[in-house]
Amino acid sequence: KLLDLLGNPQDKLKFIHIAGTNGKGSTTKMSATILQEAGYRVGMYISPFVVDFRERFQINGKMIERSEFTSLVEEVDVQVRTLAEQGDYVTEFEVITAIAFLYFERWGCDIVALEVGLGGTYDATNVIRSPECAVITSISMDHVEILGDTLAKIAGEKAGIIKQGGQAVTYPKQEPEALAVLLERCAKVGGRLVCPNAAAVEILRLDVLGSQFRYAEEEYCLKLAGEHQVYNAVAVIEAMAVLRERGFRIPEEAVKNGLKKAVFPARFEIMSQQPLIIVDGAHNRQAAESLADTLKHLDASPKVAIMGMMSDKDYESAVSSVAGQCPVILTVPVEWNPRALTAEALAECASRHC
Repeated sequence: KLLDLLGNPQDKLKFIHIAGTNGKGSTTKMSATILQEAGYRVGMYISPFVVDFRERFQINGKMIERSEFTSLVEEVDVQVRTLAEQGDYVTEFEVITAIAFLYFERWGCDIVALEVGLGGTYDATNVIRSPECAVITSISMDHVEILGDTLAKIAGEKAGIIKQGGQAVTYPKQEPEALAVLLERCAKVGGRLVCPNAAAVEILRLDVLGSQFRYAEEEYCLKLAGEHQVYNAVAVIEAMAVLRERGFRIPEEAVKNGLKKAVFPARFEIMSQQPLIIVDGAHNRQAAESLADTLKHLDASPKVAIMGMMSDKDYESAVSSVAGQCPVILTVPVEWNPRALTAEALAECASRHC
């Protein structure tokens, strides 16, 4: 209803739509950077933000200007109030998704890398028509109170972004239970699912500064650290192949340059070299295991972790994974958030491991 009142800007745009539990943001960033390298005007919509709310709305890597953001908020708010008078109430995420569509449409974006907020089927971003390509990143247990308490149920929600006759790419190391649901969805809607061959990936270098790998007889370099990022990149490479089939001109050089340049805040982000300080936002079992795996490649001693967690996350698993690499953990409160776990409770949990 809100988008109807705004002239349905989303129907005038093309999208690569990204859902999944872990790796959505990195995959969205890699996709956007490659498409920009290929010469397109690329919108990027991500959530959550890390430092500045305007990170959510970017065109060719630049955040929306404050004045334009203010103007769009005011414009959309008029329609939000109109709906409220009719008894239809709009959430914050729905408002900012509408703002993003308006922003990208008015700037004439050739394509938008659109990250799902939560789930897929009922996410506000899923009002779009069939995207040029849907990408399903790694699926694991998170937001179980909303999406379901099994991998199959969660995968079913993510699979909702695959539309009738749509093209989709999945993470190469998808869990079999989740992969079966994605294949079933494609069969149901007459879509196609590209499953990259993880065995075809040869990792040549892997350290805290990134990686170098070979896939499909081509060599690629990544700044994003961690083995999981290599497999995220492989999914992106296959998504670009799908976009080529859809008429996009994406030279192989643009793919290589885009992957080499893509950086994303709070994804094993190196904040300082001396001393070495790294920030990472892992907050579920799979992400914490990936973080611990990346820390293995870190030649530093001692390794000290500073952790703050939400009480509704699987903090037991996160602490257990990180403690395997960090013999000392300092726990801190997450200020002003009602969902925050106290530093004392997190310390009590951590004390069983380190």
